[in-house]
Amino acid sequence: MNQSQESAENTAQRVERCQGRLAIADAARKLARRRGSTTRRNGPDPRRWTGVVFGKRAWVGQPVVLNGEICWVKEVQRGMACIRTSEIDPVDGPIHTYCPVTALRPFKLQEATLLGRLKAGVKEVRSPRKAAASRTNAFLPPRPGKRRRGRPRSRDRSPPGESKDLR
Repeated sequence: MNQSQESAENTAQRVERCQGRLAIADAARKLARRRGSTTRRNGPDPRRWTGVVFGKRAWVGQPVVLNGEICWVKEVQRGMACIRTSEIDPVDGPIHTYCPVTALRPFKLQEATLLGRLKAGVKEVRSPRKAAASRTNAFLPPRPGKRRRGRPRSRDRSPPGESKDLR
């Protein structure tokens, strides 16, 4: 193998690595943008809740996977789900179908699965510097209006005028 072939292979490997890094950065950017648009507002939860899917309450419009295609929950009741499919009838509009809840699979964002795969098997590197920083932060009092740190203590149940005998 001559030098030009080796350099071409190295260049191809560098391009692959760069594309992977760009894909990771793009996925993180999309998730961050999505989080900003769906942050919780003050007041009641705007979602309309329906029955149970995957052991949790589902909401109307929750994306799910049915037979490999993305669909949205319309209503769930007694183990049956009314699902809005991605197919559209020219006369009646979106097509809905009824199916058992067990036929549904959770929808996962591709960006989230990409970033989640990167974290698989990675453990935190312990360092004395991190431990010292954690200890110094623990000594600081909580900010005003925030909840107290540590184990909750039982309140003194005696009336205000009496003192407890501590013999």
